[in-house]
Amino acid sequence: MEIRVLSAKEMSRALGMGELIEEMKLAFQQLSADRAMMPLRKRI
Repeated sequence: MEIRVLSAKEMSRALGMGELIEEMKLAFQQLSADRAMMPLRKRI
């Protein structure tokens, strides 16, 4: 699995705040329904 790290500037160009909130909502719904996997956090 590849994890891409984006800067704040890249994130603001990729999605608006409203879109970002909606996508996070969907992601957490998928995670809570066991239809998604989230890798463990790693210290960088």
